[in-house]
Amino acid sequence: MEHRFVATGDWHLPFGRERRFGSGVSRAVDAVIGGWEISAFFTLQSGFPLQVTQSGGTLWNGMQRPNLIGDPATHGDIHDRLNGYFNPAAFSRPAPDTFGTAPRTLDIRGPAVNMLDAAMIKSWRTKAGQRVEFRIEAQNVRNLPVFADPVTSTTAANATAYGASNFGVINGTKVMPRNVQLGFKYYF
Repeated sequence: MEHRFVATGDWHLPFGRERRFGSGVSRAVDAVIGGWEISAFFTLQSGFPLQVTQSGGTLWNGMQRPNLIGDPATHGDIHDRLNGYFNPAAFSRPAPDTFGTAPRTLDIRGPAVNMLDAAMIKSWRTKAGQRVEFRIEAQNVRNLPVFADPVTSTTAANATAYGASNFGVINGTKVMPRNVQLGFKYYF
C-alpha cells in the first residue's frame, strides 16, 4: 500500500463524581451520568496496485498475463465505476506460449479504506477493586461502503471476446456494513 494513516483516541467524559462537571451529584445521578468513556479507531489507507492475470493461459511454466493494448484507467466517482473500475478493452489475449505485455501490477490501485470504529463504555464501581462495565461497540460507525478490489482475473477460454463478464467489476466489499454489539463485563 502506498499510504496509511491510523489514529486512535480515548476520552473519559468529564461528568459525574470526581469529574469537572457534576462533582457534587448524588450517587444515583452519578450512576447515570458518571463514568462514561468514548474511544475510537480511524483508518485511512490507499488501495493496493491491481495485478491483472489470465486463467487458462497457454504457458508451460509461469503465469500468463494479457497484452496491454490501451489505457486501462477510468475516471469518476467509485460508485459510478462499480461495473467498470478499469477499462477491460485495454487488454487482449497474448499469442500462445508468450507472457503478454501487461505489467505485473497496473498503475491503478484498488479502492481505498476509510473506516471509523468506536465504543462507548460505562463503568460502575462495586466493592473494593471491582467494577461492572457496559460497552456499546460499533465497527464501521459511519456505515460507509469499503469496496473490494475488482475482478482482475481474465479467462482465455472464450475465443470471441477477451475477459470474463465480470472482468473489472467490483462485486463485493472488504468490510461489512455497520455492526453494533453490546457487552457487559464484571471485573473482580
